[in-house]
Amino acid sequence: MAADLPAQVCVTNTRMTMSTAERLREEGRTEGRREGRIEGKQQSLLRLATQRFGTLPEAARQRVNVACEADLDRWMDRLLSARSVAVLFA
Repeated sequence: MAADLPAQVCVTNTRMTMSTAERLREEGRTEGRREGRIEGKQQSLLRLATQRFGTLPEAARQRVNVACEADLDRWMDRLLSARSVAVLFA
């Protein structure tokens, strides 16, 4: 029985390592999906706002490019009712 202990420890360590690797891989996928959603929202907002208001000021474009997802969602919701770029990003 004592001779089996190192083999069991090795198997347990391998499982823990695989679990850690799998967890890290999943965290990477989740972060990649989140970044992809944000980039898509940025592109959509810039495109639609440009169609609605014409060429956007560089400050507005910069603001969109560094915005968090919550701000992007708020601006997208406001896009159809905003009467100006200033109101959109207020």
